[in-house]
Amino acid sequence: MPPAAAGEDHSLSPMKKDQLPIVYSASYDIGVSAMQRLHAFDLKKYSHVFNELVRRGLIKPEQVVKPDKVSQKDLASVHNEEYLKTWNDRKALAGIFEVPALAKMPAFVSRYLVIDPMLHQTGGSITAAELALQHGWAINLGGGFHHASAERGHGFCIVADITIAIKKLRQTHPEVKKIMIVDLDAHQGDGYERDFYNDPGVFILDFYNKYAFPNDLYARQRINIGEGLKPGTQDQEYLAKLADSLKRAPAEFKPDAIFYVAGTDILTGDPLGQLSVSPAGIIKRDEMVFDHALKGSIPIVMLFGGGYLKSNAGIIADSIENLDHKFGLLKKQPPQP
Repeated sequence: MPPAAAGEDHSLSPMKKDQLPIVYSASYDIGVSAMQRLHAFDLKKYSHVFNELVRRGLIKPEQVVKPDKVSQKDLASVHNEEYLKTWNDRKALAGIFEVPALAKMPAFVSRYLVIDPMLHQTGGSITAAELALQHGWAINLGGGFHHASAERGHGFCIVADITIAIKKLRQTHPEVKKIMIVDLDAHQGDGYERDFYNDPGVFILDFYNKYAFPNDLYARQRINIGEGLKPGTQDQEYLAKLADSLKRAPAEFKPDAIFYVAGTDILTGDPLGQLSVSPAGIIKRDEMVFDHALKGSIPIVMLFGGGYLKSNAGIIADSIENLDHKFGLLKKQPPQP
């Protein structure tokens, strides 16, 4: 049994009539204010995006779907017992989260401040996957922990939410056999690449800074269409390569669903991503991926992924607003199942 108790196993209830397939909980935010000084990540990014969407009048608080924490059963279906035991080791947790100060805290404090929010976000990824299948699209205002695999966590990722959500979706919907992962975070998605290494039913498109963490050469062999980008790559080159890759993918693989890791750490000035894509480039990138999915009638699940600048929340809100403008996502009443 894992040290951080997960929620009860549950089936997703249909969305209420006035809700949208946007998934969020106030429990997503990580840590406390003092922790912000210990890590470059905007630990409150999730609530910052939610509050900005509400402030702009794009959504109302009651329109979002609040997820449960990932169930014990779903968590254990992917993560092995040996790995889950490391959640009791404060030194191991400090390494996973790249915050040395956590090694001085009792493990239960780290579980409460960091792991529990990620368990809630993982529940959100599962919920978003189900909603996307029902309504054609869904956005989880969190998740995308693409460095975590069944056997390990690192890179500020402790729960393999992508693997868990895909496995859950396949279990509950046997007709869903082929999954495409579009990972446009600045870092290679080594976690799910290892988890699905021998699974031909998962097609992986991954763009990443080829010199940045994690530089996992073994996992990199699993990528179907990949671009190892040079530091400083800008909009024109980035978007041209993405357009070409999206055109090539359907000829090789017709997915039943797309999981999209929309990391904003590709932004100019990000200290870890080290690419140079502009805010306008990020907005266009997201539009291109959604256009590809919606034109092909492929359900798409959008997850946040990484992003290390305080400006990220505003850019993400800008992008969601653009998706609404281009595709009318937030103005359409979702069809009821």
